[in-house]
Amino acid sequence: MTNFEGNANALRLLTRQFKGKLEGGQRLMFVTLASILKYPCASSQMDKNLMHRKKYGYFLSDQNAFENVVNEFGLIQDNNIAHRHPFVYLVEAADDICYRIIDMEDAHRIGILSRNDTEHYFPSLLADLQDNIQRTKEVLVKITENNEAISYLRAKCINGLVMKAAEVFEANSEAILQGRFNSTLMDEVEKSCPYLEKINEISINKIYNHPSVIEVEIAGYNVMSEILSVFIEAVLSENRSPLQKKCLRLIPDQYNLSNDHVSAYEKAMSVLDFVSGMTDGYATEMYRKMKGIDIPSHK
Repeated sequence: MTNFEGNANALRLLTRQFKGKLEGGQRLMFVTLASILKYPCASSQMDKNLMHRKKYGYFLSDQNAFENVVNEFGLIQDNNIAHRHPFVYLVEAADDICYRIIDMEDAHRIGILSRNDTEHYFPSLLADLQDNIQRTKEVLVKITENNEAISYLRAKCINGLVMKAAEVFEANSEAILQGRFNSTLMDEVEKSCPYLEKINEISINKIYNHPSVIEVEIAGYNVMSEILSVFIEAVLSENRSPLQKKCLRLIPDQYNLSNDHVSAYEKAMSVLDFVSGMTDGYATEMYRKMKGIDIPSHK
């Protein structure tokens, strides 16, 4: 399994009919599902030059669910290719704002960034956002608790970026509604707020590539690779060993792996349904037990 796509998996998990569950997946409204279709196209329709087709938005097994959503809002255009629902731009902007700003606050909390550094980065962004910097600094000097000070700046930055994103959305509303807007709200905000790009560079260089973060990333890769290897090999094996049969007993019945008449593709996707729904802690615990690092105790 080399081409897993998280955006497509979101639609799958929200609409999939799991064994023993109510019909209709999570039973969300069409507008909610449309709002997460960041890339409303199949893998065969990808186009790196178009913002909404840089990646694919659904797996083949979930094509019916995808078509139900896009047809509900008439999102299909020429050549049978869909465009984004307008709400996607708002959800995307919220996501962009969070990882650019909140990740920096989190980095301060765990000691990757100092208060002095963060107090320089955020006010510089606020200056681009035409914030009343003098007033902000007057409030900031009164806050002696470090985390509270950075939380204050984080809130100011998020508010400013939300307002700027709203301005961009309104200014480009006609193109957005017609499916002709080939950009993102935050990319447009960045044109008038150049320090936003600097924030992104700082995050990449000082946060995402910090040794402690890289160590977690590598560990996560090893954990997920091992778990997938064990379960995928077991579910696709034509002559399962006794150990492989026992491994599959660890997967809950709702994923319906007991059905040997479905395709290898569906079996592999069912394993992905199970693994992608794991929390970090649960996946790590399962990995340690599978490898014999921790020995499960019988209660």
